[in-house]
Amino acid sequence: MMSRQKNQQPPKYYAVEECPKCGYKIKRDFKDGDYVLKISGVCPKDNSPMFISMIYTEVEQPKK
Repeated sequence: MMSRQKNQQPPKYYAVEECPKCGYKIKRDFKDGDYVLKISGVCPKDNSPMFISMIYTEVEQPKK
């Protein structure tokens, strides 16, 4: 388990939605209930179903 320093911000979670037909991808904020391979919407380019291909976190490093 990673420990956080007192002045470090909490991590931000993101989900990547992907269209399997055309390869269009978009990064968005994670929402409760998200999981990998969940059908998450419709592709704006070709109206195919999009799915969540990745969920990850980014931690902002404190400025020195």
